[in-house]
Amino acid sequence: MTFHDLIHEATPHRVASFDGVELAVLEWPGGGGTILVVHATGFHKEMWAPVVAEVRRLGITATVLAADMRGHGDSDVPEALSWWDYGRDVEAVMGALAGDGPAIGVGHSMGGGAILAAEVRLPSTFSGIVVADPAAMSIEFLTDQERRFGNPWADGARRRRDRYPSRAAAMENFSSKEVFATWVEGLLEVHGQYGLAEIPGGVVLKCSPAWEAMTFGCSDMVELWPHLPSITCPVTLMTAEHSVTHPPAHAAETAVHLRARHVRLPGVGHFFPMERPAWVAIEVARMYGSVR
Repeated sequence: MTFHDLIHEATPHRVASFDGVELAVLEWPGGGGTILVVHATGFHKEMWAPVVAEVRRLGITATVLAADMRGHGDSDVPEALSWWDYGRDVEAVMGALAGDGPAIGVGHSMGGGAILAAEVRLPSTFSGIVVADPAAMSIEFLTDQERRFGNPWADGARRRRDRYPSRAAAMENFSSKEVFATWVEGLLEVHGQYGLAEIPGGVVLKCSPAWEAMTFGCSDMVELWPHLPSITCPVTLMTAEHSVTHPPAHAAETAVHLRARHVRLPGVGHFFPMERPAWVAIEVARMYGSVR
């Protein structure tokens, strides 16, 4: 089965968040609990297809939900953004679609921050959490990063090309980028299919560079960090050896702050869920088995 086949098997939903923003969600029905997966900044729910495939290959039959956060994918784009809004989006999806049994929250980068924010705001949203290089950073770490580098993520997003004359032209551009070269086979095609919207005269990124930059520039992102020790459910923190967001000292500090089981992954970078989806699925299965 291809990733496209797997995506087409899912049931689409629209879920209203706390402020009426409609969120797009895919559901792979199952039983015995719920697994919610949330994407990184600039991406979309379909990016999780390789992890979903691996989770199913491992015999996990729980319902899997993949959600587009506001401003991303097929969800609505509001005018303003607070970092906590992403946590509220997670709460809305879980409140509307989670079934009985254990609930596992899985998030990459911004998605990891959203999962953690939801659990901080509404304890027991999740029975267990798996986060991959999560966007949950202390003000000291971010201040040091900005002092030395500025905000390279926001700056890079503002420079990102968002319009192409055709989907083929977009794919040619994507294929030339080193950052995509290590993704699992077939996933770049998924991004080209579901990360772009048709417009007159071509295609455009569904998550605009302006929204991506707004996310990276959220001043209240640092408000999450002091609340992380309040999370009482088990947490697995996955970080990459070559992570641009979690160098060794910060990764270790985050693990202590979360009281998390820390898995440091060799030879990969920040996009390791796209590079090694089986590694993420193994940790999801481990967490699911421990909380059942």
